[in-house]
Amino acid sequence: MSIGAREIETANKLFWEGWCSDDPYAPTRFMTEDVVMRDIAKHEAIFGHEAIADRWRHVAGRMKLPVEQIFSNDQGVVVLWFVYVGIVEGEHAGKWAMGEGTSRLEFRDGLVSLEIDYWHGRQGMCDDWEEHFAARQALSVYDRGRVSGFWVPEAS
Repeated sequence: MSIGAREIETANKLFWEGWCSDDPYAPTRFMTEDVVMRDIAKHEAIFGHEAIADRWRHVAGRMKLPVEQIFSNDQGVVVLWFVYVGIVEGEHAGKWAMGEGTSRLEFRDGLVSLEIDYWHGRQGMCDDWEEHFAARQALSVYDRGRVSGFWVPEAS
């Protein structure tokens, strides 16, 4: 299989329009019916659209998953991302839990047929996800690689 512009666009849309949506089914628009998804840190593989919507329903509308970089070869795509999840309860309500991760995507007929997520859970917290992500993007790729998911820019 050859990976081209269609698959790279699908990968971008999966994260920006799918995982960032308030609709728990939004990511499945970019996936095959028999998609397999697995998170190496926490979960057994889940299969199909219903299982994915059920698994992620609790964060729909409060998860932001912007893409930082995409790499591809003839077998698939690797997406480097940074996740933010709005905290709704407790002493940190109104803040954003955050962390960095990577996803391996494989495709069939232009849709994601396999997503394997590599991350180790929440790594830090910020007040504003958009400001934090913009600050990460202002770093060089080298400097971004030197900071962890705990990094918060110093106040100016």
